[in-house]
Amino acid sequence: MISISKRLWGHLEGKDVYLIKIENRRGSYVEITNYGATLVSVVTPDKKGVMGNVVLGFSDLEGYMNDRCYIGSTIGRFGNRIGGACFTMDGVQHQLDANDQGNCNHSGSAGFNSKVFDIDIRESGVTFGLLSKHLEGGFPGNLQVQVIYQWTEEDELQISYIATTDQKTVVSCTSHAYFNLDTGSADVIDHELTIDASKRLAIWADYVPTGLIIPTASLSFKRERIRDKMKVVNDEPSGINVFYVLNKRKYPSPACTLSSGRSGRQLKVFTSYPGMMLYTGDFLPKPFAGVALECQHFPDSPNHTNFPSAVLEPGDTYHHHVYFKFGMNPEV
Repeated sequence: MISISKRLWGHLEGKDVYLIKIENRRGSYVEITNYGATLVSVVTPDKKGVMGNVVLGFSDLEGYMNDRCYIGSTIGRFGNRIGGACFTMDGVQHQLDANDQGNCNHSGSAGFNSKVFDIDIRESGVTFGLLSKHLEGGFPGNLQVQVIYQWTEEDELQISYIATTDQKTVVSCTSHAYFNLDTGSADVIDHELTIDASKRLAIWADYVPTGLIIPTASLSFKRERIRDKMKVVNDEPSGINVFYVLNKRKYPSPACTLSSGRSGRQLKVFTSYPGMMLYTGDFLPKPFAGVALECQHFPDSPNHTNFPSAVLEPGDTYHHHVYFKFGMNPEV
């Protein structure tokens, strides 16, 4: 049986912030907070049955308020970068916050990571709700958003994103969780990774897509260590920040599988999104302490007609999901 509890965690701008725990009968659990609709912890057993937290996080609200790496946060309205911090839709140019080398990254001041969401707790899970107002951060439309967290008896974290708008706009929400299947006892570069993708986006030096979709080539992952794909600069590994175009597949075929030989844990990622950003956490306070597997629409898609559309029209409903299935690597 799934149990859900909450406790007051702090206050921000006159609003209460809560830490919510969802636990299954195995004793595995997740903790989430309505600050940023953030994933705080995922506690699961290793191959010896020892429980441990497999995502990066902070022990208090202040840690998240001071964080600049989006640790565990829900990202929106539009995840990743929009080049030049602007896009044109129906002949109207929309100027956004330029917060990353002249580009808009993770929506700037409109970013969900620093918003306090409303909470609706039900037997099946927790729904966080937010109204992102028209022209906040430069984005058009009043966007009503729901982020739904569910934790199953089988240790699967199911995250769903639902949104509606009163004006034509663009939307791409994702989870910026950083995973470490060894619970932080080591970095993640020896984790083994498989990504079901044969193509990726070409990018400029500022990580904005050029518009070209190219073969994954040397950056393909098929049961290979993250370390083996890293360039070495001055005897130090250089991180990976690549957007993969996911192959079309049917459930239960995962988009991505992450495994640790040390702990025996395995994570399978399932999603309705067309792509996934792999970020190895090289700009974290402790580089490579966690790896982000950000399922989302293509970055800068409002500026590239050859990319899948991230446009949301009034009367339509945006609905995407990312499921994280935790278990054991059968080969360990």
